[in-house]
Amino acid sequence: MKYDEFLDITAYTCPVTFAKVKVTLDGLDDKKTLLIKLNAGRPLMSIPGSLEEEGHEVVKTTDNGDGTHNLYVVKNGLNG
Repeated sequence: MKYDEFLDITAYTCPVTFAKVKVTLDGLDDKKTLLIKLNAGRPLMSIPGSLEEEGHEVVKTTDNGDGTHNLYVVKNGLNG
């Protein structure tokens, strides 16, 4: 899947993970896609829902097979 920006947050823990995502999304134009590489577990359980609550669209999640996932998010512009 095509994306405009990539962010790897696998080296961070909550709440730094979500802060990094928010800062990166703030720097993107509306309707641009951010690919986030994140760890399974708490980040995967909390970040997609939090992004949707803020009005962004979670398009796709893929399992990388190594304990990480890729999350594709489209910034919709309601919060930016």
